[in-house]
Amino acid sequence: MDYNAPLYENPAEVWDAARCQRAAKHRAKDGCGTPYHFKGYIGNHYGVTRYNGGCIRAGQRWQGENKPLPIIDPAFELVHKPTWGWQIVAKAA
Repeated sequence: MDYNAPLYENPAEVWDAARCQRAAKHRAKDGCGTPYHFKGYIGNHYGVTRYNGGCIRAGQRWQGENKPLPIIDPAFELVHKPTWGWQIVAKAA
């Protein structure tokens, strides 16, 4: 694996205040249907992912891809929860 090879750069999603509010109020569930003990979980699939054998994006072969965190409304913030992933919460006023 060549760690110096370029990665496909996904465009960042832009979330407006309404989408941020919905995500912050949502309580995700695990694969068995058990709700998580906190609201606002948006996942752990952001960042760099390298694939064994690469991937094809936009008609070209890449070593992997980078999915940046979404660009969110200034009234919200993203919090990293170790071993879980990312959570979106409203900023304290």
